[in-house]
Amino acid sequence: MNFIKNILGEAEYNNHLFISSLSIKIIEDLISINQTFRNEYSHASTYSKSQAKNIIEAYKIKLHTILSELIFLKSFNLVRYNEIEIKNKKYLIKGELFKGSIKKKEESEYEEIILCDSGHLILLEPADKKFIDLYPLYQMIENEKTNFQSLMFYAKSYSNSKQVLKGECIQIPINYDMEGVDKINFSITEI
Repeated sequence: MNFIKNILGEAEYNNHLFISSLSIKIIEDLISINQTFRNEYSHASTYSKSQAKNIIEAYKIKLHTILSELIFLKSFNLVRYNEIEIKNKKYLIKGELFKGSIKKKEESEYEEIILCDSGHLILLEPADKKFIDLYPLYQMIENEKTNFQSLMFYAKSYSNSKQVLKGECIQIPINYDMEGVDKINFSITEI
């Protein structure tokens, strides 16, 4: 969460994040819930039913507020484009559309080309055709460690001193040193 907060801070400072609805306040609220709710309560002994109910009630309103502020994300798609063709003077972009970690084949036709790297996961706002390239934070990896399955990994931690981006697979429990450390071009010491 601090990693995302740092990215948003950098994007806000440089004024180049097109998802203006995603604010640092939302991330700070999520960090707060994680620190106080998850860390405090998940490492304690089992609570009685009434204690658990009180804890849930205490966080219910805050969590509901955060989720209602994030509802705009429903209009975004997570896609990976692999191939571009020109057909009838339009760009036919072929790739994969993800719903969670489930992927299906995707073909989209555009008047203008979407300038993103082939094979990268992007968060695409279809109406305005604006996108954020999620590389190196999210990657599809297919190699001997994944048994040659195409699996989605997300950046779990980054060590600037070691120049290592540690990733974790979404589908199965695998950790992996991800590529793209050189693409992280803002100053973060440890996440």
